[in-house]
Amino acid sequence: RAVVVHEHTATFFTREQPPPEATFKISYTDDLPMVCVNCVWRDGYRMNPSFVGKNVLVVCAGSSGRAPLLRAMDDTKANLYMLESAEKAHAKPFVKDWIISRLDDREACLAAVKQYLATHAGLKFDAVMSYDEFSLQLCSVIAAELGVPHTPFEVIDQIRNKFVFRQICASHGIRSPRVLELGLHLLNPRNLPTTMASAARWVDHLVTSAGLAYPLVLKPMYGAGKINTRRVDKGEEVIDCLQRIADGLDAYIARWGVPRKEAESVFAEEYLPGGPEVDVDCVVNKGKVLFASINQNRDPEEPYFLERGGMTPPVVSRELQVEFVKLLEDVCAAFGDAISSVCHFEAKVVGNHVYPIELNLRVGGAETPSMVEAAYGVSLVKEALRIALGDTPSKSEYPNPLKGHICKHVSSTNLVPDWAGAGRLASLTFDPEIEQLRDVCDMHLYFKEGDVMNCPPAGSSYLGWVTASGSTHQEAEENLRRVVACIHATLEKPDL
Repeated sequence: RAVVVHEHTATFFTREQPPPEATFKISYTDDLPMVCVNCVWRDGYRMNPSFVGKNVLVVCAGSSGRAPLLRAMDDTKANLYMLESAEKAHAKPFVKDWIISRLDDREACLAAVKQYLATHAGLKFDAVMSYDEFSLQLCSVIAAELGVPHTPFEVIDQIRNKFVFRQICASHGIRSPRVLELGLHLLNPRNLPTTMASAARWVDHLVTSAGLAYPLVLKPMYGAGKINTRRVDKGEEVIDCLQRIADGLDAYIARWGVPRKEAESVFAEEYLPGGPEVDVDCVVNKGKVLFASINQNRDPEEPYFLERGGMTPPVVSRELQVEFVKLLEDVCAAFGDAISSVCHFEAKVVGNHVYPIELNLRVGGAETPSMVEAAYGVSLVKEALRIALGDTPSKSEYPNPLKGHICKHVSSTNLVPDWAGAGRLASLTFDPEIEQLRDVCDMHLYFKEGDVMNCPPAGSSYLGWVTASGSTHQEAEENLRRVVACIHATLEKPDL
């Protein structure tokens, strides 16, 4: 049960200058595997003294993979309070106190926050923030009530609702995938023919009537992390996907704190062939993009679109990188000056055009923060905290990746088992030489021996991720290959 400890220094410099060295070791603990990141900033980043002593309400602790974000915020000497449905072990070392409430009930959460403040005389929250996609609307509701900086609820809801987001993009002349609203209400016997064959023909009719054709991508309107996302090639698969979502709805609501109405909202969009697909992790102030790091994704594993990692900076042409940033700027401009946030933007090349996939008004998940930090020396979560506290960053504070400002090339991979359905992690071992590898940026494992993983189609579980760096893209890829070769995991059928 490994804890990976990574220490590095970060600064801004050009490709001609050598990158800082990193140290890497594996130690052992009784806790779940988690990443420990310890950064020493110099030159490019200055600690904002306004962090110190500020009271920050964080909405939702997220999974154990988010522990490095809490560690980074704790390093700023801000006081972190956590609104959650229950205390989470990975967050306890960094949280001053907890406010417990069901996250799927926004009115109850707001009442719980007010009650907490009423019973703690003199305490006020200087900021409310979240790095959890499912908690962004709740975060806005609480921030508005407390009178601290926030993105308006209506804007967050329009962006989080992928169906509406596509419509807004199209209304601003931004090329976007065509969509078809579905929803779990279609499974109601009053709406659906009784036999699978007739139901499938009925769904096929809906698809053709909307001017669409298979394959399609079916996904939740308010989803995240590819959960319940699948390529569908015929009506039977649409019905099957909707039924799987319906069967797991209560567990989904409990796990992610999603209001039921949002959890039941599902749509299909046209499948975009080709590629590549990229993530753009950025800092936006009043609708203006100040910093943009582009990560080129490896091809996902279909039909469930399991992510396989990526490369920062990307290997696509500079001209294409400029197009991706321009698309991001156009999307942000569609919402006027409403967006001030760290954002995670996904887009894809199809033929001669770039298409927006989604915009998330929070720090990117999984290995994203560590890749941006290693490549460019920018702590996304500290920038998010700055904005939540009302600071107004400027473009001159950040490196410009399009001008070659870079610390390291970074490559990542997700550890996706060759396994279908539920599986018990029977063994997890590391070759001893992994401790001698000096270019590992980050590693996180979600599971320990004995845990059950729900791989597709039972769920969207994967073992974890690894990132490695190098002075060139090729070197980063080779270093990543060497790390992955040292990790060995086996699954077996779980006990019934």
